[in-house]
Amino acid sequence: MARVNAFLRAGNDNGRQVSVGGRGRSDSVWANINTDNASHSDCGIKVSAEVCGPGVRYQERRLKSVGDGRTSVFTVELPDQCDEFCRVEIQLAGEPLRELARIGAALCGVRGALQVAHGKKAEGIRTIEQARELLAQVETTPTAIPNVNLPGGVTLKHALACVRIVQDLIAGKTEPN
Repeated sequence: MARVNAFLRAGNDNGRQVSVGGRGRSDSVWANINTDNASHSDCGIKVSAEVCGPGVRYQERRLKSVGDGRTSVFTVELPDQCDEFCRVEIQLAGEPLRELARIGAALCGVRGALQVAHGKKAEGIRTIEQARELLAQVETTPTAIPNVNLPGGVTLKHALACVRIVQDLIAGKTEPN
């Protein structure tokens, strides 16, 4: 497979995979993803990616006057009908592993409680402390939030910061963060 600016691989749960790109010049790719659900209406999104900017061509990148200024732009066109049977979730990279670590910490806490209940107090307290430290580490590890522009011209970082402020106000926290 030759190296191209844009490459697409798609698959399904039956093990079927297809790929587009890899030969010739490919600066953009797109995919329409469509589903049928209980509302009996199509629910679909369009995802596209384009590489643009100075240096898109290999010959341009080799020139010192041009260089490599390529930018990747991903676009997600949301479904026109979002109801109770069609929803869109945005997931940050690595978030499933963070959730798995939270579940692991909870299970360690349960194990520690069972150890205490079975008379192994010191061992149980040590297990609970380890679970608490694991959970604290997961919660304090910064999450890299990508540069995402939401409808209305608001960035994802700004929207999440606003949500955090409202959550803090609801919780009664008034100190500046």
